[in-house]
Amino acid sequence: MEVGPHYDNYDVFLYQASGSRKWSLTSKNCNESNYVKDLELRIMDEFAVEEEYILAPGDMLYLPPHIGHHGISLDDDCMTYSFGYRSYEASELWDSFGDYRSMHNKLKKLYVDPNWDSINKTSAISPNAWLQAKMLMQDLLADESNLKSWFGSFATRVDEQSDLHMPLPLDESEIDDLDIFIQNLTKSKGLMRDLTCRFAYIDLADNKIQLFINGCEWNTEDVANLLCELVANQRNIEINSLMPFLDNNDNQLFLYELWKLQWLHIVD
Repeated sequence: MEVGPHYDNYDVFLYQASGSRKWSLTSKNCNESNYVKDLELRIMDEFAVEEEYILAPGDMLYLPPHIGHHGISLDDDCMTYSFGYRSYEASELWDSFGDYRSMHNKLKKLYVDPNWDSINKTSAISPNAWLQAKMLMQDLLADESNLKSWFGSFATRVDEQSDLHMPLPLDESEIDDLDIFIQNLTKSKGLMRDLTCRFAYIDLADNKIQLFINGCEWNTEDVANLLCELVANQRNIEINSLMPFLDNNDNQLFLYELWKLQWLHIVD
């Protein structure tokens, strides 16, 4: 099977799972005007090979953005996994930030007209007029507290594909009370984060943790900072690491709520 010559606008890791594949690479003419017309896929028309690699099972090749690559399988048992790490476009960030501010009722500040006394042309836009708009938007960005809350939520959003595989919360009939949950947890090997879930946190100046899970800011008031970091940084958490935190009710409830959502699973 052939992977036609193309380039991506994001970082890509090519992992060779089975068989072998020959990859030809180029940094030349990786632009929007270089493509074969009338094809459904965007295949490069000109492809000047600069480097070549043969990947065997277990090999991985990293490709920065805008590096053209052309793959040809060398046997029938050829399987390559492609992991793309797409970056955010500026428009995506800006739209998301505006939506976040609007959703949280943070866009109440009004644009204020400049002094029009010196204007004698009715349709002229003075520099002071558009500078007023610029200052209004800069004020929004200068609010670092809201900026942190927005970005943490934005960075942990679950994409549409992952959302289809998100676990369903436990049914009422499946939920043990808190004491039984803790008993079962202490007898287990620990906790495992569901593969679809995204956790991240920001260290705040007052030695607190601002935790984000699946696109939402999570209330961690009175929850141990180290426990929040542990849950966010590790997909598999051994019970020995959890035990120091389980004698505190707030810590217990924190883990309990995540378990009820099935974002954390008990490992038997």
